[in-house]
Amino acid sequence: MLAKVWAGEGYFVLFPHFYEASHGTFPTNANYVRWVASTAECIAHFAPKNKPVVLFGISLGASVALAAGTELTGIDSIVEWAGSLPDEYFLHLKHLPPLLILHGSDDQNVPVINAKQLFLLCDRLHVTCSGTIYKGDGHVFPEHREDAKSRTRAFLQSRISKRTIEPEQTADPR
Repeated sequence: MLAKVWAGEGYFVLFPHFYEASHGTFPTNANYVRWVASTAECIAHFAPKNKPVVLFGISLGASVALAAGTELTGIDSIVEWAGSLPDEYFLHLKHLPPLLILHGSDDQNVPVINAKQLFLLCDRLHVTCSGTIYKGDGHVFPEHREDAKSRTRAFLQSRISKRTIEPEQTADPR
């Protein structure tokens, strides 16, 4: 589990179970509203005070992180693996923190056009943005997982200072 990887490297990790905040797992506008609200509650109750908050998500979790990043203040940055910014949040964008965007060019679950749109959006809004599209790779880029971890590690190190915590310490708000 990637939460344990990052916790083992000294970061404080929250791994919200956002499905429990909604009446299903389908990405509807109503569910996104609930998922963003549950992300805000999780941050408010569990994140260390006066420390940068980085949202990290994979696939639908990345989409929730992006939606939350456009609505919530106090998000330092977002790491998104194979996600997309939901249309409703794109249309009513309030702000966007710096992003790391990683996506497979042959992703059949979340088309690569979503990553390309995020790169363009960052450029137009002058938002700090980095990342890559892994040529020939699919959803959550199984062929490039180690490179994705390295890029994520470098992004995290560039955005926030390390926390002093015990290895594999995670907070599970369930």
